[in-house]
Amino acid sequence: MSGCVVTEEIPKGVGFGEATILLAENEFRMHPKLERGIPVEGTVLIPLVFKLPKTSAAERAAIAAETAADEAAARDAKAFAGVIAAHRTALSVFSWLSLLLPLAPLVLLAFGSRRRPGDA
Repeated sequence: MSGCVVTEEIPKGVGFGEATILLAENEFRMHPKLERGIPVEGTVLIPLVFKLPKTSAAERAAIAAETAADEAAARDAKAFAGVIAAHRTALSVFSWLSLLLPLAPLVLLAFGSRRRPGDA
């Protein structure tokens, strides 16, 4: 099957539509529509209903806790990525400074070694 599209999805935006398209394109096999014994293109509507297995309250609580932990880990990873980016910026600035710092004594010596008029 190819050219699959979702015509209706309840609830929308949860991912059931995308999952169904992947399932249809990779797993479904159909015989082509025949007209006078010759295969022709056609359209078919296949309603699918996803049902969650029955779970106990404890199992649902464990799943909710795992989901919350995954979401927290994702937030932490995003925050950590921000910290790494900030450190990279700081390291970049430090790298430039480290190139200039060896020149600092030369500059100070050059300015410090000048004699001013009236110095003995």
